[in-house]
Amino acid sequence: MSKRTDIIDGTMTSNWSKKSGLIYTCNAGWIDLGHLNPHNARPEIGAGNLWKNIIQGGKPVASYQDKEKDFTFRDGSTGFALVYRQDHAGYPFKPGREGKYIVKKNLNILQKKRVALSIFMEVSTLFEEFQKMLGSIRLTDSGFSQEDLVSNLIGFYIGIGDVTQVAALKACKPVSDRTARKIWDSEGAVGENKNKAWSPKYASNTGYDTKYQCVDECGSSPRTFPRIFQSIQPIAKGECHVDMQ
Repeated sequence: MSKRTDIIDGTMTSNWSKKSGLIYTCNAGWIDLGHLNPHNARPEIGAGNLWKNIIQGGKPVASYQDKEKDFTFRDGSTGFALVYRQDHAGYPFKPGREGKYIVKKNLNILQKKRVALSIFMEVSTLFEEFQKMLGSIRLTDSGFSQEDLVSNLIGFYIGIGDVTQVAALKACKPVSDRTARKIWDSEGAVGENKNKAWSPKYASNTGYDTKYQCVDECGSSPRTFPRIFQSIQPIAKGECHVDMQ
């Protein structure tokens, strides 16, 4: 759950490698650096581990071996079991949502990326729906918070190695904390402004007045989501991956 006090100065490049903080960007709207981080010590958590597990052919899990052996795709290909999860690690019992899948073996690199993105998007949406449910009993306002899915998506591209975090933020063009706080104060908290799309919502006004002039840090920006974060398309279940039954 992002707070106003989480806002940091996005124009300071020293902040671009941080693992937490909230920034506003001209080309991607609000970004949560925590969601951007694809790495985790738990093997079923994080976009980086999801990609690693797909590249390496899954992690052998004794309880899933029979399901792997018993399943073949329509073309006769075999698959491997894969589990991907998102949860609240700091809460008791780590409540969250996960997906269990059979992924076809011997996919090419583009197919693997498309499968990874499909799984990532599905579990991310399930987790945001779960948080939305928690919001109905006032435990959090994070379900589909304005920055969540967009930050997740950028983190996915970092996790599969297509872009570094520094390069990703440079493409998004962060603004100062002064501008970000002005946007928060005028348009509301990110948790109040929901976004169920995998594309950003932009502030209606990114300018502020000084004693002598009006400053708009996004005045020369196209305010379009960088193409690098739209280069992979998810793939429907059935051809390369299916739910584990």
